Amino acid sequence: MKEVRVHGKGITGPVGRWVTLAIWIVAAALLSVLLPQVGKHETNNAPNLSNGKPSVQAAAVAEREFASGADVPALIVWHREGGLEDGDLDIVRKLAGQWTSAPVPYQTSVPPLHQMPAEALKSELSNDGSTLVTPVFFDKNADTDQLKEGVAELKRQASALTGGDPFEADPDKAGALSARVTGPVGIQIDATGLFENADFALLMGTVLLVLVLLLLIYRSPILAFIPLIGVGFAYGVISPLLGWMAREGWIVVDSQGISIMTVLLFGAGTDYCLFLISRFRQLLKHEPDKGKALRAALTDASGAVAMSGITVVIALLTLLLAEYGAFRRFAAPFSIAIFIMSIASLTLVPALLAVIGRASFWPFVPRTQQMREERAAKRGKPKPAPEAPPPLPHGHARREASGFDRARIGRLPRLAGRRIEPN
Repeated sequence: MKEVRVHGKGITGPVGRWVTLAIWIVAAALLSVLLPQVGKHETNNAPNLSNGKPSVQAAAVAEREFASGADVPALIVWHREGGLEDGDLDIVRKLAGQWTSAPVPYQTSVPPLHQMPAEALKSELSNDGSTLVTPVFFDKNADTDQLKEGVAELKRQASALTGGDPFEADPDKAGALSARVTGPVGIQIDATGLFENADFALLMGTVLLVLVLLLLIYRSPILAFIPLIGVGFAYGVISPLLGWMAREGWIVVDSQGISIMTVLLFGAGTDYCLFLISRFRQLLKHEPDKGKALRAALTDASGAVAMSGITVVIALLTLLLAEYGAFRRFAAPFSIAIFIMSIASLTLVPALLAVIGRASFWPFVPRTQQMREERAAKRGKPKPAPEAPPPLPHGHARREASGFDRARIGRLPRLAGRRIEPN
């Protein structure tokens, strides 16, 4: 316990508080400059099963024996209200020949539609003659950004040949040639684009939700931002560390894991901060010295925060034993995030509270009984009733109870020697 008090004094002291803040600021700034952010080294197509699994072995056999079926198709749907014209089919044939001789990025093959007679191509039209579907195959190992690059070039060449942009044309407009990309490639690109800003939206939603809850709990705009500042600095350290580890090949991270980690970081970080803040507010009502109150609060809350963090870190590390890759990839970012957030809760947050002091709880500032009486006297109000003393931690209560029991036991011999007179 003495070591914790020394630790608390070093962090919350007149010099220590500023040193602690400077260390966190410099660490977050240097790591962000020197190391890559984790978002730059996400791997979203990592395999989820090992090569020893039967399904993976069967897929390998199918790919070896049926190599032509291993590519991923992008289906281009050509459409014109009233029916496709011969000129439209000529465009399709020219594009097929162009992509055969000069494939777009990450393209593997395209059916030889340019070698088909016009009548044979017309037989592939829909029943009303208005629609034609032509496939273009891409490398199955290409990620979404690479597929997007290939499809963008495909669209550019088609637009140049048609003299317009059929991919932006209204398919319901009469007389206009329109085209759209669908199939596995088109769906993958659209799905990724749909969630392209999901991380930012999730982050903003989490911040607003936590901020509203903290405002409702503590009714203080200043105090509501202190846990968020702690989480922000912790993320500023976590992101480059994870990015560096991913770049070196030590871990594999994906966008799903980073999104969940962000929510987990805010939840755990806010929870750990509340341990300290709640105890600090209790002690400020009975201790005039904010430094002593903060050191006592840190002494009382540090054990709970540390043990909670260690427990969660160990539990998350058990995900390393998972066989399914998506779950196993959660272990490193989640456990590292909780570990660093625990450190921030025991160092950065106390330093911020030491700098701001009682004003952290404005406008409902906790004051001692003497402070409340002096404030009431200045305002000409009656003397406020005293508040109950703060509850003692479990260890303190046990020591006081045991001391009281020893005192009672020590009086037993004297009581036994007395003669009890009858009434």
